[in-house]
Amino acid sequence: MRLLNSTLRPTARPYYDEFIAPFYNNPFRRSGVQSSGGGAKIAVFAVMILILVAGIAVFFLVSVESDSDKKVIKEDTQKSYQNQADATDSVSVKDAKKYYEKGISYFNNEDYDNAEKYLKLVPRKDNNYPDAVRKLKKIAEMKIEKENKDERRVKSKPLQRIN
Repeated sequence: MRLLNSTLRPTARPYYDEFIAPFYNNPFRRSGVQSSGGGAKIAVFAVMILILVAGIAVFFLVSVESDSDKKVIKEDTQKSYQNQADATDSVSVKDAKKYYEKGISYFNNEDYDNAEKYLKLVPRKDNNYPDAVRKLKKIAEMKIEKENKDERRVKSKPLQRIN
């Protein structure tokens, strides 16, 4: 047995050092080739940096998009108020006062859809027009806040398991 151990020992160690030890000591080093393994480490580091940069870019794109959506909605509502006011300039003074009063009563009763409908009918020439526009802006802001609140509520709900 001693003879067998002494003959294998000198040849086994170089084989182990060259082919087996690199595999277990460093997973990025190729077996059988003496290299530093730096290329693989650099590649892994570069991929990690690329993923990080992509994540940051997506975050900023999503946050900028939501801000621009609010601006577009605000501009659209202002244009619709102006177009509606142009269309209702031919309304009589008596009807304008009636529309304003109905719109205010609906607004005070928190029936914002009907309030919006009647307040849009107030013509520009009417004395109550600036107040009607202020109320319409409040209604639009409240609608946006409600939508945002609903989105947050949906996002904050935990996922439920469906059986």
